[in-house]
Amino acid sequence: SCPNGYAMWRGICYKAFNTRKTFDDAAATCGEDGGTLAMPRDATTNDFLVDFHKNNFWIGLRRQGKEGIFEWLDGSTLRTSPIWAPGQPDGRGDCVY
Repeated sequence: SCPNGYAMWRGICYKAFNTRKTFDDAAATCGEDGGTLAMPRDATTNDFLVDFHKNNFWIGLRRQGKEGIFEWLDGSTLRTSPIWAPGQPDGRGDCVY
């Protein structure tokens, strides 16, 4: 089971915060609560997160150095992803939401 205010999906507890934050502040808030930003590695988990929160939210993925190279917060590199919206990534930012 998950702590109060969390929802479980595939054995992982998720919590949505409703305060608008920068990527770094959002990551810090998750860390202070004992977690990390969500790292949805498949479309089904991404769909769960979209249904769970309903608003834009940061995930634990950001561009590292070279254009188009994205890395999860755990240090692994994004290979392919079913989570991109049409026309994304567009090269205008370093973080993913």
